Amino acid sequence: MHRQTAHDILKKAFIAADLNGKLATHSLRKSFAQRLYDKSGDIYLVQELLGHRNISTTQNYLGVNYADARAAVESIALITESDRIHKTSNSAKMLDDKTLITELQGRGYELKTKRKNKATAEIVKIG
Repeated sequence: MHRQTAHDILKKAFIAADLNGKLATHSLRKSFAQRLYDKSGDIYLVQELLGHRNISTTQNYLGVNYADARAAVESIALITESDRIHKTSNSAKMLDDKTLITELQGRGYELKTKRKNKATAEIVKIG
């Protein structure tokens, strides 16, 4: 197939899909490279299939997959939060009541006793 024929076919599909932006047949090559890399994680495979001599040429075809980047960052944040909660709950078990109450007050919590029965209380966040 001639390059112009491929471009015409792509242009028709582009218009039919009501897309806007820059249209280039080379975009198909870049999309193929990115999808292959996302699936395999092997830049040398992409280099081989695109026929590049130099790996830096292949790197120019690849971008950041922001969905993967976001998921990775969120998983780190969840692990960190989970670890913090686990460590806090374990260390809280080793504290006496007075030290625990002092620590919670320092973090913005307040101990409110229930009316006459001072043996029952609740800890509430201030603000």
